[in-house]
Amino acid sequence: MKTVMTALLIVLAVSAAGCFGASVDTDYNADASKLLAGHPKIPATAALIIAPDQRERKDSASKLGIKVTVKSGDSLVGVNKAAVSQMFDSVVEGETVGARTDADIQLEPKVTDVITQVHGIGIIVHVTAIGKFQLTAYDKDANQIWMKETSSKFESPSMFGLKALVNRNQIAKDTYDTFLPGWKELFDDFYGSQEVMSYLGSIGKAP
Repeated sequence: MKTVMTALLIVLAVSAAGCFGASVDTDYNADASKLLAGHPKIPATAALIIAPDQRERKDSASKLGIKVTVKSGDSLVGVNKAAVSQMFDSVVEGETVGARTDADIQLEPKVTDVITQVHGIGIIVHVTAIGKFQLTAYDKDANQIWMKETSSKFESPSMFGLKALVNRNQIAKDTYDTFLPGWKELFDDFYGSQEVMSYLGSIGKAP
Protein backbone atom coordinates (compact mmCIF):
# COMPACT_ATOMS: atom_id res chain seq x y z
CA MET A 1 0.00 0.00 0.00
CA LYS A 2 2.85 2.33 0.88
CA THR A 3 4.45 1.66 -2.52
CA VAL A 4 1.21 2.47 -4.35
CA MET A 5 0.76 5.71 -2.41
CA THR A 6 4.35 6.72 -3.13
CA ALA A 7 3.85 6.06 -6.86
CA LEU A 8 0.66 8.10 -6.86
CA LEU A 9 2.41 11.01 -5.15
CA ILE A 10 5.22 10.86 -7.72
CA VAL A 11 2.73 10.86 -10.61
CA LEU A 12 0.87 13.82 -9.10
CA ALA A 13 4.10 15.71 -8.58
CA VAL A 14 5.22 15.01 -12.16
CA SER A 15 1.84 16.06 -13.54
CA ALA A 16 2.34 19.51 -12.08
CA ALA A 17 5.15 19.96 -14.59
CA GLY A 18 2.61 19.52 -17.39
CA CYS A 19 4.30 19.04 -20.76
CA PHE A 20 7.14 16.79 -21.94
CA GLY A 21 8.79 16.16 -25.28
CA ALA A 22 9.72 12.80 -26.78
CA SER A 23 12.04 12.08 -29.68
CA VAL A 24 12.75 9.23 -32.10
CA ASP A 25 16.38 8.11 -32.19
CA THR A 26 16.87 6.14 -35.40
CA ASP A 27 18.96 5.73 -38.56
CA TYR A 28 16.75 7.03 -41.37
CA ASN A 29 19.03 5.73 -44.12
CA ALA A 30 18.90 2.21 -42.71
CA ASP A 31 15.12 2.48 -42.29
CA ALA A 32 14.76 3.67 -45.90
CA SER A 33 16.80 0.70 -47.15
CA LYS A 34 14.29 -1.63 -45.48
CA LEU A 35 11.37 0.24 -47.04
CA LEU A 36 12.89 -0.11 -50.52
CA ALA A 37 14.23 -3.66 -50.24
CA GLY A 38 14.04 -5.42 -53.61
CA HIS A 39 13.24 -2.30 -55.63
CA PRO A 40 15.54 -0.90 -58.35
CA LYS A 41 16.86 2.64 -58.53
CA ILE A 42 14.92 4.89 -60.89
CA PRO A 43 17.08 6.87 -63.39
CA ALA A 44 15.21 10.13 -62.89
CA THR A 45 15.17 13.30 -60.80
CA ALA A 46 12.43 13.48 -58.20
CA ALA A 47 11.04 16.48 -56.36
CA LEU A 48 10.26 15.62 -52.75
CA ILE A 49 7.33 17.82 -51.73
CA ILE A 50 6.69 18.28 -48.01
CA ALA A 51 4.49 21.19 -46.97
CA PRO A 52 5.54 23.40 -44.02
CA ASP A 53 2.67 22.14 -41.83
CA GLN A 54 3.89 18.58 -42.40
CA ARG A 55 7.52 19.48 -41.65
CA GLU A 56 6.45 21.15 -38.42
CA ARG A 57 3.83 18.57 -37.44
CA LYS A 58 3.59 17.62 -33.76
CA ASP A 59 1.44 14.89 -32.21
CA SER A 60 0.72 14.40 -28.53
CA ALA A 61 -0.99 12.26 -25.92
CA SER A 62 -2.30 13.25 -22.50
CA LYS A 63 -3.15 11.49 -19.23
CA LEU A 64 -3.68 12.80 -15.69
CA GLY A 65 -2.68 16.27 -16.80
CA ILE A 66 0.59 15.07 -18.32
CA LYS A 67 1.10 15.81 -22.01
CA VAL A 68 3.84 14.22 -24.12
CA THR A 69 4.52 15.68 -27.57
CA VAL A 70 6.52 14.18 -30.43
CA LYS A 71 7.80 16.22 -33.38
CA SER A 72 6.43 13.73 -35.88
CA GLY A 73 7.32 16.04 -38.76
CA ASP A 74 11.00 15.31 -38.09
CA SER A 75 10.45 11.60 -38.73
CA LEU A 76 8.26 12.28 -41.77
CA VAL A 77 11.01 14.37 -43.35
CA GLY A 78 13.84 12.09 -42.21
CA VAL A 79 12.58 8.74 -43.49
CA ASN A 80 11.05 10.09 -46.71
CA LYS A 81 14.08 12.20 -47.62
CA ALA A 82 16.27 9.14 -47.10
CA ALA A 83 13.92 6.90 -49.08
CA VAL A 84 13.48 9.20 -52.07
CA SER A 85 17.24 9.85 -52.17
CA GLN A 86 17.80 6.11 -52.46
CA MET A 87 15.02 5.65 -55.03
CA PHE A 88 16.16 8.19 -57.62
CA ASP A 89 19.40 9.35 -59.26
CA SER A 90 18.88 12.83 -57.81
CA VAL A 91 16.41 14.68 -55.60
CA VAL A 92 15.32 18.29 -55.21
CA GLU A 93 13.05 19.52 -52.44
CA GLY A 94 9.98 21.74 -52.41
CA GLU A 95 7.03 22.77 -50.27
CA THR A 96 4.24 22.87 -52.84
CA VAL A 97 3.27 20.86 -55.90
CA GLY A 98 3.58 22.84 -59.11
CA ALA A 99 4.95 22.77 -62.65
CA ARG A 100 8.71 22.18 -62.49
CA THR A 101 11.62 22.17 -64.90
CA ASP A 102 14.10 20.66 -62.41
CA ALA A 103 12.38 17.28 -61.83
CA ASP A 104 10.83 14.44 -63.82
CA ILE A 105 8.35 13.37 -61.13
CA GLN A 106 7.07 14.79 -57.84
CA LEU A 107 6.40 12.77 -54.68
CA GLU A 108 4.37 14.16 -51.80
CA PRO A 109 4.30 12.09 -48.59
CA LYS A 110 1.89 13.10 -45.82
CA VAL A 111 0.87 12.07 -42.34
CA THR A 112 -2.88 12.61 -42.62
CA ASP A 113 -3.68 11.71 -39.00
CA VAL A 114 -2.21 10.27 -35.82
CA ILE A 115 -4.69 9.20 -33.15
CA THR A 116 -2.91 8.54 -29.85
CA GLN A 117 -4.58 7.53 -26.60
CA VAL A 118 -3.35 6.61 -23.15
CA HIS A 119 -5.68 4.01 -21.63
CA GLY A 120 -5.90 2.85 -18.05
CA ILE A 121 -7.38 3.40 -14.63
CA GLY A 122 -5.18 4.64 -11.82
CA ILE A 123 -1.45 4.30 -12.29
CA ILE A 124 -1.40 1.41 -14.80
CA VAL A 125 -1.64 2.57 -18.42
CA HIS A 126 -1.03 1.44 -21.97
CA VAL A 127 -0.66 3.49 -25.13
CA THR A 128 -2.28 3.00 -28.52
CA ALA A 129 -1.57 5.00 -31.66
CA ILE A 130 -3.05 4.79 -35.15
CA GLY A 131 -1.12 6.51 -37.91
CA LYS A 132 -2.63 7.30 -41.30
CA PHE A 133 -0.29 8.03 -44.22
CA GLN A 134 -0.52 9.06 -47.85
CA LEU A 135 1.87 9.11 -50.80
CA THR A 136 0.98 10.94 -54.02
CA ALA A 137 2.92 11.08 -57.28
CA TYR A 138 2.62 13.91 -59.81
CA ASP A 139 4.25 14.46 -63.17
CA LYS A 140 6.53 17.44 -63.74
CA ASP A 141 3.52 19.54 -64.76
CA ALA A 142 1.76 18.83 -61.42
CA ASN A 143 -0.81 16.39 -62.84
CA GLN A 144 -1.61 13.64 -60.35
CA ILE A 145 -0.45 10.22 -61.56
CA TRP A 146 -1.13 8.03 -58.55
CA MET A 147 -2.11 8.17 -54.87
CA LYS A 148 -2.25 5.62 -52.06
CA GLU A 149 -3.32 5.76 -48.41
CA THR A 150 -2.59 3.32 -45.62
CA SER A 151 -2.55 3.04 -41.83
CA SER A 152 -0.67 1.26 -39.04
CA LYS A 153 -1.46 0.66 -35.37
CA PHE A 154 0.82 0.59 -32.33
CA GLU A 155 -0.11 -0.78 -28.92
CA SER A 156 2.24 -0.80 -25.94
CA PRO A 157 2.21 -3.27 -23.06
CA SER A 158 0.61 -2.14 -19.81
CA MET A 159 2.99 -0.33 -17.47
CA PHE A 160 3.10 2.11 -14.60
CA GLY A 161 2.25 5.62 -15.74
CA LEU A 162 5.52 6.95 -14.34
CA LYS A 163 7.48 4.29 -16.25
CA ALA A 164 5.64 5.25 -19.44
CA LEU A 165 6.64 8.86 -18.89
CA VAL A 166 10.26 8.01 -18.16
CA ASN A 167 10.38 5.70 -21.21
CA ARG A 168 8.57 8.12 -23.51
CA ASN A 169 11.44 8.22 -26.04
CA GLN A 170 11.40 4.42 -26.33
CA ILE A 171 7.62 4.41 -26.74
CA ALA A 172 7.96 7.06 -29.48
CA LYS A 173 10.60 4.89 -31.20
CA ASP A 174 8.44 1.75 -30.87
CA THR A 175 5.51 3.65 -32.38
CA TYR A 176 7.68 4.85 -35.27
CA ASP A 177 8.94 1.30 -35.89
CA THR A 178 5.37 -0.02 -35.93
CA PHE A 179 4.38 2.65 -38.44
CA LEU A 180 7.22 1.80 -40.88
CA PRO A 181 5.37 -1.15 -42.50
CA GLY A 182 2.67 1.33 -43.51
CA TRP A 183 5.27 3.41 -45.34
CA LYS A 184 6.74 0.27 -46.91
CA GLU A 185 3.30 -0.58 -48.29
CA LEU A 186 3.12 2.86 -49.91
CA PHE A 187 6.52 2.54 -51.58
CA ASP A 188 5.82 -1.06 -52.66
CA ASP A 189 2.58 0.08 -54.30
CA PHE A 190 4.37 3.04 -55.93
CA TYR A 191 6.75 0.63 -57.65
CA GLY A 192 3.86 -1.68 -58.50
CA SER A 193 1.72 1.08 -60.00
CA GLN A 194 1.06 0.72 -63.72
CA GLU A 195 0.32 4.45 -63.91
CA VAL A 196 3.68 5.40 -62.39
CA MET A 197 5.73 2.97 -64.48
CA SER A 198 3.90 3.93 -67.67
CA TYR A 199 4.63 7.60 -67.03
CA LEU A 200 8.31 6.94 -66.28
CA GLY A 201 8.51 4.83 -69.44
CA SER A 202 6.93 7.59 -71.49
CA ILE A 203 9.73 10.00 -70.54
CA GLY A 204 12.46 7.37 -70.90
CA LYS A 205 13.08 7.07 -67.15
CA ALA A 206 11.68 3.63 -66.30
CA PRO A 207 13.86 1.51 -63.98
